[in-house]
Amino acid sequence: MQSALKADPSDPGAHNVLGSLYLRKGDLEKAVREFQEVIRLRPQMASAHYNLGLAFRKQNRENDAVIEFRRALAVDPQFRPAREALGRLANSPN
Repeated sequence: MQSALKADPSDPGAHNVLGSLYLRKGDLEKAVREFQEVIRLRPQMASAHYNLGLAFRKQNRENDAVIEFRRALAVDPQFRPAREALGRLANSPN
């Protein structure tokens, strides 16, 4: 994936995949940076907003997570994972 970004650093898909890998590994700071780069490159990418919301959720930044899940839905009102994530947050104990 790093080589794909070296070849084309403006590829939002490559940044999104790399961010997802960092998220799975638990490297949340790097994941957040990658997802923010995706959004900078392609603001209308619902999955990037959703993924950023997931990273924020893992950082216990619930308010930021809600904002990103809502942004994902603003881009794509049918984006089911974001709707479900918002439902889980609404039903979780504070």
